[in-house]
This record gives sequence, structure tokens and C-alpha cells, in this order.
Amino acid sequence: MSDGAGVRREGRLSRGQSAASWKLSWSAVPGLGDPLCIFPSRRMIEGPFPKSKLLTPIPALRMDGEVTWDGQRWDLRGWLGMQGHNWGREHALEYAWGQCLFPDAAGEPFAMVEGFSGRIKLGPVVSPLFSAMVVRRGTRTYRFDRVFARWTQRPRIEGHAGAEAGPTGPFHWNLKLRGHEGDAEIDMVAAPSRVACLGYGNPDGSLAYCLNSKLARVSLRVNPRNEDGFTLTSEHGGALEILTRTPDPRFPEPV
Repeated sequence: MSDGAGVRREGRLSRGQSAASWKLSWSAVPGLGDPLCIFPSRRMIEGPFPKSKLLTPIPALRMDGEVTWDGQRWDLRGWLGMQGHNWGREHALEYAWGQCLFPDAAGEPFAMVEGFSGRIKLGPVVSPLFSAMVVRRGTRTYRFDRVFARWTQRPRIEGHAGAEAGPTGPFHWNLKLRGHEGDAEIDMVAAPSRVACLGYGNPDGSLAYCLNSKLARVSLRVNPRNEDGFTLTSEHGGALEILTRTPDPRFPEPV
């Protein structure tokens, strides 16, 4: 249910001998948590292309409540987080998605970043990686959302089973972009021990493998036009998700 303070949710899931339950409430951080769409046009959300859609109703929120897993209970008081939503007729063939909130010395979030790089099917052809990213800092928003301007993008996804070098080392997503706002680079790294493998079913019955970490290391560099540049870092505050159609031997059974 919801009230003037935000949203409240509770629930329970179990599988075999394991069980998890939660009682949570959250509310958007003013300004920084306003709804966000990385796509540059409503037509990409409302139209048939692309088949996979992405929106972020609350990019920055504060959460309170409790989570219990296999008898272990955690109190969540003033935790920072986000609420995202993706849907569509099929998953992309491959993507990396990342998001991070950057708090100040007092623990108050003052900046956020969200971006992606993904391949899709264009008829019988597999596309190159298309990318976009949005940065919010204070009252300023910097959009690098020329999704199909490939000459302005330098994306790289490494470490997973479908990558050229195979499943070696940490999971790594790096993206360099330039556009009307200036230029920017995000670098996200997650150790395999901090990654969970989730099974994402496709409408045709095939399975995609989502490699998800909420403890990724993040480095963000932004050089805006006609403004001073800035760099933001987080040692373990990044949400990094890599999707592939190739199973990773380090995760024998997806959740």
C-alpha cells in the first residue's frame, strides 16, 4: 500500500529448504529520484522497437524495514536504493546495465548514474553494442542518449561466458561516450564471488543468463561542455547486471 510517506510492501518466497521474507517501505529522494527514462524518445517505449523496454520509476530512494533469509534478519534503516522496471516481447541477446548512487560525507545522495550497452536482433543480423547513459548531479542532468550514434560510443563487456576471452576474471563493463553534453566514461567491476546468476526465460522457451551484482566497484568521469569536469567513485555501491545467452560454468544452476 502507499501513503504520503511513500510505498510499503511485504511478502515471502521459498524454494526447497530456503525462505526469504520482507517488510519494506521506501520514498523517492527529491529531485534525484524523479522518474527517469534513458531512451531519448517516447517512441522507443511506446512503439514496437526495440522489443525490450527500460524505465526507472525511482532512480534514488530511501528504504526502511526488514529482510529475513533462512532465519537471518537484517534491519534496513535509511538504506539507499532504486526502483527499476524492464519488460518487453523478448530479452536482448546481450547487455550490460549499471546504476549507482553517490552519497556525500553525511550519507545523503547527491549524484546518480544509470546506463546500458546492448545487442539486439535486426532481422537475421545481430547488432553491435548500442549504448546510452544519464548522469544526475545536484540539479543538473547530463544525457548521453544518442543510442544509435555508434561513432560516439566505445563499449566493452568482459568476464562472462559469452565474452571473447570467456569466463575469466571479474565481470567488467566499461563505456565511453561523447555528445552534446560533453564526454563521459563509466567503469564497473564485480568479483564473481559477489555475483548471482538468475535465469531469465524468453517467450520462445530459451533461457538467458543474468549475472547480477549489487556490490560492484564504480568509477564515473564526466567532462561537461563549458563546465568543470568531475569524477565520482564507489567501492561497492554499484548495481551491475550482464545478460548473456551462454551459461557460465562458475554458476552451474541459475536461480
